[in-house]
Amino acid sequence: MKTVEKPIVSLRVYRGKQVNYDENGKIRNENQTIKITHDTREWVNQLKHLRANGYVKVDVEEVYFLREEKGKQIKVPYGDIDSVKKDVEKAHSVTSKEQLTPEQKKIAELEAKLEAFIGASKKSTTTPKKVAEISNPDKDLKKQLMTEYKELKGKRGAPMWSIEDYKQKIAELKSEQ
Repeated sequence: MKTVEKPIVSLRVYRGKQVNYDENGKIRNENQTIKITHDTREWVNQLKHLRANGYVKVDVEEVYFLREEKGKQIKVPYGDIDSVKKDVEKAHSVTSKEQLTPEQKKIAELEAKLEAFIGASKKSTTTPKKVAEISNPDKDLKKQLMTEYKELKGKRGAPMWSIEDYKQKIAELKSEQ
């Protein structure tokens, strides 16, 4: 009687971005069964890359030993299936920053910036009822010169005139009087 030392894990993996169900509650995603020997390098790599391989859901179907009796292979159930299920769930649900690819990190950063931008724009859309104007000395001086020119000439000056133009025109008008 020959027994394999490590158990064989049968995983049902589902591909896609999200799990889709039909009207009867069955999963419609493309799926397949993968059989891997537990505690091997292949097992570790498979668990490490579950998300990268595009698997949206992973189920442990069965865990067993293979035993050979009278030339036939017989499946002997593995006793601790729950620990294997926990390992698979833990490996599939991990989304830590160390395991993200550079593209995934860039996408995460851009999404965070977008959320911050959207949050900031939502806050800024509500403007306060009273907004104090910041006084501009040049603007105030130009207004003052415009009114003085209007009083002297009797009509408004050109709006495109600069402060220097107004000063010159006012000086000419004062010298004429």
